[in-house]
Amino acid sequence: MAYRVRGLNHLTERIVPFFEKHPLKSKKRVDFARFRKILYLINQGKHLKPEGIEEIRAIASEMNTGSGR
Repeated sequence: MAYRVRGLNHLTERIVPFFEKHPLKSKKRVDFARFRKILYLINQGKHLKPEGIEEIRAIASEMNTGSGR
């Protein structure tokens, strides 16, 4: 099975619900939670202000570190 993501709405309406229904069983589930939080912030328009960008950067900097923090 393959998914094609063609926009933010595909992530929000298809990809996120899929992984909520079928949770990852590896350390990547922590990164998914962070990714979901970033999508939420973007959908709220937080990325349009400097403080929102900084919050998103802080979350993203913790992703894909392999530590599962």
